[in-house]
Amino acid sequence: MIARSEPVEVLLKHLLPGLELGKHSDEDGFIELMGYVDEIRKHTASSGDPKYDQDYFRTEFGR
Repeated sequence: MIARSEPVEVLLKHLLPGLELGKHSDEDGFIELMGYVDEIRKHTASSGDPKYDQDYFRTEFGR
């Protein structure tokens, strides 16, 4: 299997370690992690504009 290096790097260096550290448990950490999700989406074949992105949660949390 050949994987694209950019999304794999974001996943391994940022998203998974952030989840392991529990960053998803508070609003600021969750917003940070959503930035990594958005970065992965940018490099993959995700179609259209997702409803739930970093900006959505910034608005939801009043940031």
